[in-house]
Amino acid sequence: MFINLKDGRIIELREANPKDSEKIIAFWSKLINDFTSYRLFNYTGKLSKPDVLENRIKNKEINIDLAISDNYVVGDVIVTIGPKFGIMLQPHIAEIAYGLSEEFRGTGLIYAQIFSAVSKIDVKYIMAYVDLENIRSIKILENLKCEKKAELPEFIYDNVKKQLKTLLLYMCNKDLLFSEAQKKIKQVGINIKDYHII
Repeated sequence: MFINLKDGRIIELREANPKDSEKIIAFWSKLINDFTSYRLFNYTGKLSKPDVLENRIKNKEINIDLAISDNYVVGDVIVTIGPKFGIMLQPHIAEIAYGLSEEFRGTGLIYAQIFSAVSKIDVKYIMAYVDLENIRSIKILENLKCEKKAELPEFIYDNVKKQLKTLLLYMCNKDLLFSEAQKKIKQVGINIKDYHII
């Protein structure tokens, strides 16, 4: 799927394939040094090796939806179905984690990324863990009508900052999230072509 941002930039949104692993690692390498990024690697201080990521994508252990501009990955949404107990016991729940290059923040692209990733999965609920300090991500989830279900004090150890962090658990109905993402995309003036929903 291709989208046109309001400023004229064209972005391709598509599923990652094993050959994308080096581009993904290059993107994550930018985020790992971004103090406003709250991805798992920001807490560990370590990135996957390209060959490990390539195998995980090849074996369908990880689903990554990419935003690509000028042949560079500028954003991603990782989707895990059955996030806590496996797909057999949680086929109805998907967890999402997402990131975006700084130069694309504030454009509404994140809503298009989430819209694209969620359109490809058949689940009832979407969940996301968010750091209590990650105000931007909290706002995104709340704009998509996700509800805060829990505050989890000292839930994750930040190995870089050497401190325990509080996470928030957000959840919402997939169809509601999809509908709200579609509204936000139109609101910010993004034009989407060639999509289908499962």
